[in-house]
Amino acid sequence: MIALRAALASLATIILAGSAPPLQAQDNSACVAFEVYPDYVDVRLVDLGEPGMSIGDMRVGEVRLLDDTGAEVGRQHFQATVIPGGGDGIHMLVGHGDEVYANGTITWSGSFTFADPSTQGPPADDVVVSVIGGTGDFAGANGTLTWSNDAQGRRVASFDISCVQ
Repeated sequence: MIALRAALASLATIILAGSAPPLQAQDNSACVAFEVYPDYVDVRLVDLGEPGMSIGDMRVGEVRLLDDTGAEVGRQHFQATVIPGGGDGIHMLVGHGDEVYANGTITWSGSFTFADPSTQGPPADDVVVSVIGGTGDFAGANGTLTWSNDAQGRRVASFDISCVQ
C-alpha cells in the first residue's frame, strides 16, 4: 500500500509539473537595461543600538529618481541596517528598497559598505545589489542594480534586468 501511494504521488507530481506553463520573459520595453540618476531627498540614520553609530542602527530614506534630462521619473524608498563587519571606520549595511515608477515597481536587496551612513548622500564606492522582484511592467524582475559615478561625476543607478512571468 505504501509503495502504491508513493507511485501515485510521483505520478501526480509529474502530471502537475508537466501541465504548469513554462516561465517566459515578458515582451515589454520596460524590462531592459536602463539608468536613472538619484537625487537624495530625505535620508537619515535612526539610532536604535548603543548611543552613536552602532550595530542595529538603520539608514532609511527616500530618493527622487531622475532621467538624463533631470525630470523626475520615480522614487526610491529604502531601509538598511548596520551589521557587523567593515572595520577601519567603514560600516557594513544590509538593506532593501523599492524603485517606484508609473509603470511598476522594482525591488532590490543586498549588502554594502559606508564610511558614514548618517550622511544624506550615497556611499563613495560602487554598490551592486540584487534585483529580486517587481510589479507592473517589472513583474518577475531579476538581475542587478549598480550604483556608481558616471563620467560627469553624477551618481547613476544602472539596472541590468530581465522579467519572467
